[in-house]
Amino acid sequence: MDPPRPAAAASAAGRIEADEVADLLQGLVERSLAHYDQRSGRCRLLDSVRQYAMDKLSEAPEAGACRERHRDCFVELAESAAPQLNGPGQEGWLARLDAEQDNLRAAMDWCLVSPGPRHAGLRMAASLCRFWLLRGWWREALDRARMLLGSAGPEAPPALRGDAIGTVSAMLWALGEYESSRACDQHRLDLARQTGDRAAEARALNGMGLSHLYQGHLSRAAECFQPALALFQADGDSLMAGQVLNNMSILASERGDFDEARRCGREALSRFRAAGHVALEAGALGSLGSLERRAGRLLAARRLLEQSLEINRALDNPGWVAANLNHLGTIDLQQDRLDEAESCFGEALRLCREIGSRAELVDNLLGLGRVRAARGEAGPAWTLAREAAEVIRAHGLAPQAGDCLVLCAELRAREEDWEGAGRLVGAAEALRAGLGLCLEPAEQARRRRLVEAGRRRRGGRRFLESVEAGGRMDMEAALALVLGEEC
Repeated sequence: MDPPRPAAAASAAGRIEADEVADLLQGLVERSLAHYDQRSGRCRLLDSVRQYAMDKLSEAPEAGACRERHRDCFVELAESAAPQLNGPGQEGWLARLDAEQDNLRAAMDWCLVSPGPRHAGLRMAASLCRFWLLRGWWREALDRARMLLGSAGPEAPPALRGDAIGTVSAMLWALGEYESSRACDQHRLDLARQTGDRAAEARALNGMGLSHLYQGHLSRAAECFQPALALFQADGDSLMAGQVLNNMSILASERGDFDEARRCGREALSRFRAAGHVALEAGALGSLGSLERRAGRLLAARRLLEQSLEINRALDNPGWVAANLNHLGTIDLQQDRLDEAESCFGEALRLCREIGSRAELVDNLLGLGRVRAARGEAGPAWTLAREAAEVIRAHGLAPQAGDCLVLCAELRAREEDWEGAGRLVGAAEALRAGLGLCLEPAEQARRRRLVEAGRRRRGGRRFLESVEAGGRMDMEAALALVLGEEC
């Protein structure tokens, strides 16, 4: 499908025929009032000319009509692009949307102030969701979607409002604000059930399941994924069913059921490849690589993760690049390749800070902390671990808390504070058990070495008693111990 062309909108005023637009643009270029980029095939007015034209337009009686035609053109572009971002033409459409960012933003700005119904803004917010997710512009997208929802008001059609709320939920989830994301999905679920929209109901359930999954509520996640999968399969939506299967693969991996995780992950990958959806293919490869790493199959994990990374770099997808780099860095760390691990964690951490991905930020802070600890650099390791603890506490990232506590236990042990180390080990074990999280083989070995070292020392009984005492601590108390806030 060809995207709508701005020239068609420009001619809609009735004064200019569509076939005249190219000649008029050529005349502007020849008079040095506009610049033509041969590589992109786009014309751009010089900044001074553009500002002069905008000032004149604002004084003209047809200003509102021109802005509405501009808005309608780019609403149509966003809606035309949305389904194409789920297919083999994805890269070309991403490039087209990249090139039109200023126009898309201007169209959304007009949606906020234009007279009459403002439903067009909700259409844009819903249509641009995947584009924003892939590009990592999560904070801007969240702010815009919220403003557009507020501007449209509660009288907007429930289905359209639900789709825009889904964009808000997706951006909150990407930013690690899982409670808020789940609340949005609950609202979307209520709207979908009121209107009998089965597809919207399934999407809301899938979103709620993801929030539960990344908060460590594994049973609740399963309770959302299973009906979502059934709804998508009943409606014949193979692509969305694949996304749920990929999420169920991650869930099974967290529970240590690697056979089930592989089954779900491979089926998801097959569906994405059949649809020609390269971004989702990269995500499935990354999920399979992550589960093979957790299962201790490092060679297979590296191969899958490198395939995923190559695709994500080509698509300029910073969030998934960071996730790939984190898993590759963890493999390097397990293989004592400290320089390579530091490079992976460092690049991933920079990307996470740029896009605001909190869960991945914590993972990479802890990865770099382990590198520093392996090099005997206790001070920098503590700094990184405490920054991670602050983020975990601020955003309730319980699944990452156990990893943070174990790293800090290792640092306490190196300081000969075996009582503190034991309390942190016990707290980490209790937290993981409460969440139903399975320790991967490498983490089991780390825990075993630490406990054996504490048991063999003089006063080993006191160490074991401190492990038992730590098991009675909640996450808040354990993080306070890490941050030096304990009473």
